[in-house]
Amino acid sequence: MEFPSADRARGYNGCNSFDAEAEIDGDTIRIGRSTMTMSMCMDKKQRDFEKTFSRAIGGSNEARTDGDHLTLTTDDGDTIALVKERPAPLTGTEWTVTSLLSDDVATSLPPEVAGRARMTFEKSGEAGKDGAATGSLGCNRFRAKAEFRDGHLTLGRPVTTRVLCQGPRMATERALLKLFAQKLSYEIQGRTLTLTAPDGTGAVAGAGRG
Repeated sequence: MEFPSADRARGYNGCNSFDAEAEIDGDTIRIGRSTMTMSMCMDKKQRDFEKTFSRAIGGSNEARTDGDHLTLTTDDGDTIALVKERPAPLTGTEWTVTSLLSDDVATSLPPEVAGRARMTFEKSGEAGKDGAATGSLGCNRFRAKAEFRDGHLTLGRPVTTRVLCQGPRMATERALLKLFAQKLSYEIQGRTLTLTAPDGTGAVAGAGRG
């Protein structure tokens, strides 16, 4: 989680991203109402952790910092230990798609596709030259031009292999293909990347998540 301002807290709870009201008063942090994406994680341990984390972090917490470490202690005595993490870089990181976006609602990829859709972005070593995006769309491998400018990512038309997959793998590939040939906004929170098209569709991916 992170605190982008004195009255906001946002982050990733192991299954969904959240954005909440916050109040920082000395060594006390109060977390209020929050909004959350609606991914249904398939892993039971992820779901159990999400419930425990969300319950523990709500309300008032005593905050204690020690270098890069932050410990939050709830009124009930439960503790949440956090360590400062540098955001993963957009380029050079293998991003594994975990969910698809539609009007800011995230839907987890089906089990048949989990871990199969991956993307890596590379900038060109020459000034003024386009970079590249490579990886897998869940069924076929792809390569496309990538332009990084003004906080946006523009993907060119992809060249793909021609394997014919069925069911969820092909449905996921079709959804991801719609992100190409247009300008995307992107946001990195820790090790989570969100790509969003102008129409509100997009994808959420994790750094190195399989």
